[in-house]
Amino acid sequence: MNIALYTAYFGAHEPLNPDVFGEAMGKLACTVFTDDPTLAVPDGATRVVLPRLGLDPARASRRPKLRPELYFEESDWAIYLDNNCRLLADPVELVERLVERGAPAISVMPHPKRAGIYEEIDECLARKKDSRARLLEQRRAYRALGVPERSGLFACNFIVYNLAAPQLAAFGSLWFEHVLAYSRRDQISLPVVARLMDLSPFPLDQLGLGALCEWPVFHDDERRRFAKKRSGAPALFGRLFRR
Repeated sequence: MNIALYTAYFGAHEPLNPDVFGEAMGKLACTVFTDDPTLAVPDGATRVVLPRLGLDPARASRRPKLRPELYFEESDWAIYLDNNCRLLADPVELVERLVERGAPAISVMPHPKRAGIYEEIDECLARKKDSRARLLEQRRAYRALGVPERSGLFACNFIVYNLAAPQLAAFGSLWFEHVLAYSRRDQISLPVVARLMDLSPFPLDQLGLGALCEWPVFHDDERRRFAKKRSGAPALFGRLFRR
C-alpha cells in the first residue's frame, strides 16, 4: 500500500510544526502544502506551493485538505494531519485495520465535545470563529435540508482517505463547495455532505488503536505570541517606550 501523509500550512497563523508526521517522517512520503514559497520544511518532507487563487488562507488550505485525490494520484491512501497535530499511530497498521473494516472512503474521529452541527455553529458564533452572516446562513440552509439536531460531528484535524473509493472525488468536491459557500469550519459541513452523498464517515475510535495523534501541539497563548512576533507588535511597543 502506498500511503501519503500530508498537512496544510497557509497564512502562517501559528509556527510550522516540525513533528507533525511523528516517527513516520522519512519512512513514508510526507508533504507540506503551503502558500509560502520560502517556507523551510523539515528534512524528510516535501514542500508543495499552491496559489490561493483569491481565497483567504483558511479556505485555500481546504483545497488539498478536502481534495487529496487531486495531488496523490500514485497513492492508495492519504492521511491528513492538521499542523497542530503530531502523529502517534503507525500509519501502516492504521490502514491495515481500515482495510479489514472494508476500506471506508473517509475515516475521522468523532468530535470529543459536541454531537451535532448546530451545537458547533453556536460554538463558532460564540467564539467568533467565522463570519456571523455565513454561519447563520449555513444554519438556515441546513435546517431547510432537514438536517437533524443530533447530526453527528467529527474532529477534522486527522482524516484518512481511501483514494481508490469511487465516491471520494465527488464527495471532496461537494465538501469544498460547502466550505466556499458557507463557513470555512469544515467540520460543520462534513456531516451534511455525507448525508447528501449517502456516505458515512468511519469513526476511527472503533479501531482500538488508542490515541492516533497529539492535539493541540500549540496552545492559544503560543499562537498569539507567534502572531505578535510576526506582526512586529512587540518591537514597535518597545521602540515607543524607549524614546
